[in-house]
Amino acid sequence: MRKILSVDPGLTQSGVALISGKENQFLVLKSCLPKSAYKDWVNVSQDIVQYTLRWFVELTQTIDEEEILDVAIEEPFSTPMRAGSVAKQNRLFGALVNGLCNNRQIGDIYSVHPRSMKKIFTGNGNAEKPRIVKRAILYYDVRLWPASKADKEALADAIGIGYSLWKHRKFKRNGVNMIRKSLCT
Repeated sequence: MRKILSVDPGLTQSGVALISGKENQFLVLKSCLPKSAYKDWVNVSQDIVQYTLRWFVELTQTIDEEEILDVAIEEPFSTPMRAGSVAKQNRLFGALVNGLCNNRQIGDIYSVHPRSMKKIFTGNGNAEKPRIVKRAILYYDVRLWPASKADKEALADAIGIGYSLWKHRKFKRNGVNMIRKSLCT
């Protein structure tokens, strides 16, 4: 079964995890937490995309050249009160998809809705961050967890996104959608 590169893209904090999901075993292998020092969203978005892509290039040097990774990226969460940040999140999401989809080691790219991730990962579509972090700690060495609350939440979301794709492969769960390679430009 292919490994999963899962990404929780955020405008101030992102989480990325490499996941191995065999038949009955889900394991987080590596992680990173892209950040940006910029305050304006254009530079933040470019920083996060570039950091994630650099990490991905480094990662591909540590895995078998023939190995294919599927990618799971959290969809932007839209609410009427956050329309401006949703537009920025959509641009970041699109930039990540475009940056990853032309790499030969990328297999399929999936989007995961935040509520679907929470439902699949914790059993509750309205789960709060502490519940997601508590569940994620079960799958990743506690000594490797970051110290800050924001970092823990970003990493936990990335783990939950990867877990959602892993479950989707086994049980065809709703809320996980394949992005067609033909849409990549």
